[in-house]
Amino acid sequence: MNIIIKTPKEIEILRAGGKRLAFVLHEVAKRVVPGISTKELNDYAEKLIREGGLAPRSLGEVGDQPAFLNYQPSGSRSPYPASLCTSVNDEIVHCVPKEDRILKEGDIISIDLGLKHKGMFTDMAMTVPVGTAGFRLVESISNCAGEVVASAIHPSFSASRTRPALTSSSTHATAFAFATPSRSVDAAFSSSSIFAESVLMVDCRRAAAC
Repeated sequence: MNIIIKTPKEIEILRAGGKRLAFVLHEVAKRVVPGISTKELNDYAEKLIREGGLAPRSLGEVGDQPAFLNYQPSGSRSPYPASLCTSVNDEIVHCVPKEDRILKEGDIISIDLGLKHKGMFTDMAMTVPVGTAGFRLVESISNCAGEVVASAIHPSFSASRTRPALTSSSTHATAFAFATPSRSVDAAFSSSSIFAESVLMVDCRRAAAC
């Protein structure tokens, strides 16, 4: 899918929406503690989005809309039933929050969130350790991601560099006694008036069920 060039006005809306989204996601991250359910994190995220995040209440600014809730891409059997994606440990991406999915000390969780602000979509994700035991794993993931990003933004980047970059990240993870998945995963990123405007194909090994 082609990338749509944004107007200056649209860029300003995206910037404002991105600030709201970052505020909400960081507030949700603060609630990631042992004993909380992923459903509770979802409900809190949706509440903050609908309240407008950090919007000044005195200005009468209206709230935003969750981007993921009821989103149904082509080929999907049913719409996504939540506002937040909560993927724990070896779950790859886009896992549905559940009341009985309780976080434990040493877990790590990916919280992935999107919102619609004045007709424009933004989305972002972060990986958060649960308690203190997960920090080593998060540090390793961060290092792996850094290697891939550094390769991707290199001036000589081309499609041919994608596989070496992914191989490098896998090697780095293995050095920390972690495994990487190995089948393809569609990862959609949105900063547009069209949700999931661009799609990146990531070469993975095996996606865990969630």
